[in-house]
Amino acid sequence: GLTVDKRKAHTLCAAVALLVFAALLAMDVWLVIQVRGLREQLELRSTETDNRIAFFRDHVDNQHSLLLERLEQQGSLFSSQSAALDYVGGTVTLTVTVVPRELRQDETLLLTVDGARTADFRPDETGTRWTASAELPLQESYTPVVSFLSDSGRRIQTLDPLSTDELLSVETASCWGGDLYNLPDRSQFYLGLDLDPKQVESLEVVLRESGSNAELARFPMTAAADFPTEHFGESYTFYAADLGDWRDREGHYEVWAELTTSGGLLLTGLNSVGGFSQSGNTAGTSSGMETLRPAWD
Repeated sequence: GLTVDKRKAHTLCAAVALLVFAALLAMDVWLVIQVRGLREQLELRSTETDNRIAFFRDHVDNQHSLLLERLEQQGSLFSSQSAALDYVGGTVTLTVTVVPRELRQDETLLLTVDGARTADFRPDETGTRWTASAELPLQESYTPVVSFLSDSGRRIQTLDPLSTDELLSVETASCWGGDLYNLPDRSQFYLGLDLDPKQVESLEVVLRESGSNAELARFPMTAAADFPTEHFGESYTFYAADLGDWRDREGHYEVWAELTTSGGLLLTGLNSVGGFSQSGNTAGTSSGMETLRPAWD
């Protein structure tokens, strides 16, 4: 009887232990689920908070920009103003149009650029809009200043600087003979300019060694009348240069473009307009699009 009672006691203890273990396991699972749920809620709240902060930051930035714009307008001598550059035949022309908030008795308007006297403003038929135009020497940027002149004094307002880089930029496209359009001569390099040929004084490609960028040779480019331009657009005029036996030499090379306009302005790119390489029996070429900009000192 005693042995049976011990077995029952052991069985009971095992059952109780199993129940306790199951309860603890269930509690652990429940805690994991609760923690996971809390973590998801925290992440959701954190994302919502970040979104709200970003929204309020954008709102504050917009309001700040509007406030600065209003203050600038209130402090301006003009209710409206515009300035534009034009480049034709080697000449840069600056045109400024303003509508003064107040024009005092006997006041005249004068346009100066970078401290030099340039042109008087003329009113339109209504007498409200005043315009001045001036031809300027080629340079990287211009800062227009409008002066109100009278016997009693002078009022001035400086306008935002204008850069000539975009005004004088020229888009290009290039390819190699033998690579595209079944052009037979693989030593020919073709470069297209989105520019009226009348504005081209000279165009040449400069061969440089990749890596060291050392100049190796220069090749003048001439108009390629028979080049098929339909894939580039009718606005492009293509020019060609023959690189001769350079195309078969061992090494890695880059081709850069230098354009001199009819006004004497030198334009070049920030990157090469093409390249080629020869290593053993492996050869390759590269070409593509590039923008030529003034090469200011």
